[in-house]
Amino acid sequence: MYCEETNVVKVQMVSQWLYIPQNSNPFQHTGQPTRYTYVGEMALNTDLPKFVGAVKMDLHTGEVAGRVTYGPKNYGGEAVFVPARDPVSEDDGYLITFVTDESDPKALTSRMVVYNAKTMDVKPVAVVKLPHRVPYGFHGLHINEEQFQAQRK
Repeated sequence: MYCEETNVVKVQMVSQWLYIPQNSNPFQHTGQPTRYTYVGEMALNTDLPKFVGAVKMDLHTGEVAGRVTYGPKNYGGEAVFVPARDPVSEDDGYLITFVTDESDPKALTSRMVVYNAKTMDVKPVAVVKLPHRVPYGFHGLHINEEQFQAQRK
């Protein structure tokens, strides 16, 4: 929870199933006070790093500000925040993750799922079916063309 008077973030255990916090917009807010963070909700009773959903935490109140779940026997990796093109608020953007449906072990394929990070609506903004399964634990950094070109300088 963030305290403006002391400029300190106090960490407290919210749930044993929450993991991998990240800033809402790492390009603009790293090292800066933020209100929101996004964390994965870990699957129980598994030896693999599988998530059953993503949770938006309000660091000012310590409350859950939103939650999406991937559905029965659906597991994903770390949901990564990608800011909107011209964000108007800290949480204006998308959460992107890879989700695998394990209900049929012979037909394991994954899909890339995009959620609205501001509203945390359970209905995805977009779903891209992939021809193969993406391994659990796979994650990356999503950047736009301008940020990519700046790395080449």
